[in-house]
Amino acid sequence: MRILLIIFLCLLPVYSFAEIKTITKTSKVVVPENQSVEQVKQYTSEKLFREAAEEAGVAVSSSTVLVDGKVSKDEIKMQTSAIAKKDVKILNQEIDKGLTYITVQVTATVDSSELDAFLRQLMQNEALKQELEKERKEKLELEKRLKSASKEEYDSTLSAQAENIAKIRAARQKQLETEISNAKQQLMEAQRRQKAEELQAAKELEQIQKEYMARDAALQERIAAEKDAQAKAEMEHQALLAELSQNAFVNDKAMDISSNDTVEMAAIDAARVRVNFAALVKEFNTAINANSKQMEIYHKSQLLVLEKQKFTEKMPKKGEWDNTTTYNAKIAAYNKRRQAFEDKKQTDIAILKAEYENKTEKNIKESKQTLLNALSPLYERLKKYNTGDYISSDTSKAVIDFGERDLDRLELPVIIKYQFKTYDFIYTFTSLQEFRAMYETRASFRAVPVYALEPNGVKGAKQYLKGFRVVHLGNNQEKFFAVDAKYEIFPEIKQYEDMQEELKPKQKEEDKKENDYVLSNNKEKVYKAPTSDTVKIMDNTYKTSYWLYGFAGAGGFDLNIMNIEFGVQTHWRFNRWFGIYTNGSLLLGISGLNTLNNLKDNYDDYYIHSSGSNSSTLDTGLALGLGLDFYLTNRVLLFGEANAAYYIEDDSKKSSFAGVIRGGLAFQSEDMRGIGMRFNIFIEGIISDTVSGSTPYFGAALYF
Repeated sequence: MRILLIIFLCLLPVYSFAEIKTITKTSKVVVPENQSVEQVKQYTSEKLFREAAEEAGVAVSSSTVLVDGKVSKDEIKMQTSAIAKKDVKILNQEIDKGLTYITVQVTATVDSSELDAFLRQLMQNEALKQELEKERKEKLELEKRLKSASKEEYDSTLSAQAENIAKIRAARQKQLETEISNAKQQLMEAQRRQKAEELQAAKELEQIQKEYMARDAALQERIAAEKDAQAKAEMEHQALLAELSQNAFVNDKAMDISSNDTVEMAAIDAARVRVNFAALVKEFNTAINANSKQMEIYHKSQLLVLEKQKFTEKMPKKGEWDNTTTYNAKIAAYNKRRQAFEDKKQTDIAILKAEYENKTEKNIKESKQTLLNALSPLYERLKKYNTGDYISSDTSKAVIDFGERDLDRLELPVIIKYQFKTYDFIYTFTSLQEFRAMYETRASFRAVPVYALEPNGVKGAKQYLKGFRVVHLGNNQEKFFAVDAKYEIFPEIKQYEDMQEELKPKQKEEDKKENDYVLSNNKEKVYKAPTSDTVKIMDNTYKTSYWLYGFAGAGGFDLNIMNIEFGVQTHWRFNRWFGIYTNGSLLLGISGLNTLNNLKDNYDDYYIHSSGSNSSTLDTGLALGLGLDFYLTNRVLLFGEANAAYYIEDDSKKSSFAGVIRGGLAFQSEDMRGIGMRFNIFIEGIISDTVSGSTPYFGAALYF
């Protein structure tokens, strides 16, 4: 019966028919930011395949008699997942509101004949186990029987057992042959499936490459469209700049005035030029900023397209007949394709960024150059107004007079009085004959004030006196005498020159011309024409020599001693930090102010006194000294001074020499030319032949 059962199990496929069942599952999922498309595809496909395979196995079992109904549905589901064929596809990949979605489709295919064979093999193995267990039990039972059996029973039992063993061996041999045949069939089927899988993988790889090439072509088409739009915007921007330049040129021609116009007319025109200059700069800056923002938008759009590229090819799985070497080769080829994709992506991004930076720098430079070309006529006009020669419509005339002539040097001092100010010049002649002729007709000399313009507020212009044209009406010989004028340059000139400097190649700054240096005045740049008594130090000008006249007073806190000094000082400033000066003064010393009767003169007199009974004394003297100035700023400085003094007491009976030392803080006008003022606060002490180490005195001085 056992043999018949095994034969019956082997013949079961005759009573079943083959059926192929296919189940398809589809799901649309979101790709998280921290996962790739491939990862999401992998776990989504596994879930869908498990569901599809179980559903396909149940469907087959419901329509086919499987192993005489001895296998449960749960076991059918489990085993179907092991033998079902799987096909995974990404139907669609899209981006919506910043999120990436993929649609995954999984197809599970189950052949009922394969499922029957697979389950049958399991049942055969189970039946064989049960048969072996039964034989073991029978053997034990037989051994017990043989121990207690007679000889006839023993022989009969052995004969029956031998016959039974022969039958079992024959059945086992037949079963083994059947299993070998089934194994060969399974091997052939596995090889067929392996070849089919390899062919399918090759087709999928070819399809992926085609899809990648199509996406790359679409990507390049999108980038080309973005670049075309960017080029169009750039052409429109350049056209706008050209229009602004042409308008500036036309307006400049319409505004041109004659060089013979008065300084008042020139000031009106200069104000219009400044307004047009500012308006043109504003329009250009608006256009440049708008173009830069548009270029940035195009660049970010192109960059986003490149950065969102994903490598969609899935990781290859190990086939049933892939050994380690073959599978590693597949993985290496996959990684190589993936790395090539990432390298190309990063290269494209780097090229795009470099192109954007170069194009941005080039566009800004070209736009600024176009702006400079448009501003050039306005710049030249403001320079002409700043340093040109214009006459005023003012009816007040300059009065000319002459000083003592110098026949040896052929020089004639010229004194011009204009608007309550006096200007001194030296007129030099070429020959004595010319000197005599023009001097004897000196009534024919005329002095004409010459003006130029400087900025007045944000948009205006005002005149400043540049000098005088001295003309002899007899021979029309003319000479120009410049005044020591300090004037401001128009800020538009500085703005234009700064833009010019930005567009130049980087190089060492050239030395500026001696007659075109700048004076810093409260953080505003002004031009200072050089004269014989100025020196250029670090883009500043300083008066290097000037005289001061004034008085000083010093004394103790008890007011018992007071000194009054009338002095003259000559100062020389060498550079930004240091200067020296000489001091000459007349001294008046008063002592005993706070007492009516001093019986004993035992205090430290300001100037040394002898003992006496007078209630007060008045001493006189002279002092000569040398001082040092240390400039903290142009207005605040420290100073130190040492003087040698000679004084006579009021009774004229005694005279003495002494040293007077001072040091303190000074405040003075920034420009000491003309009416300059200086105020000193100091401490002083004296050293003499009679008193040494006197108590310090405190004082103050005012000089003009």
